[in-house]
Amino acid sequence: MHPEKMKNVLALDAQKRLSYFVHKCTDSEEIWGLRNADGWCGMGTDDGKESIPFWPEEAFAVLLAEDDWADCTPARIPLEAFLMDWLPDMQEDGLLAAIFPLPTSAASGTDCVTLEAEHLRALLQEERENFWGLA
Repeated sequence: MHPEKMKNVLALDAQKRLSYFVHKCTDSEEIWGLRNADGWCGMGTDDGKESIPFWPEEAFAVLLAEDDWADCTPARIPLEAFLMDWLPDMQEDGLLAAIFPLPTSAASGTDCVTLEAEHLRALLQEERENFWGLA
């Protein structure tokens, strides 16, 4: 990724990063998370709930693979699997989606938008309809 693009995207506020996430993931048809030997990495929210962080591109996920998550590596999730399997399972388990947290916010869960899985699914489905004409 071009360093200027990285700098510009990281400078966006949390709501604009959410919009970037939805558009980019719809375009690339992939989502990125972090995994280690124990499974997918999660984080707490400000109100004590559990969430799983997701990014639109591998380069952004790499930024979080340090400190507490130094044993984690970025892992790709196909968009279709994310919509059909991941998000329904997360909704059922009461897990939230932390969208595009920045390196300075990984421990606290701040400066990212945290959504219920069903809400994220609706945003991605709407973008798919607009972008690809797919329902």
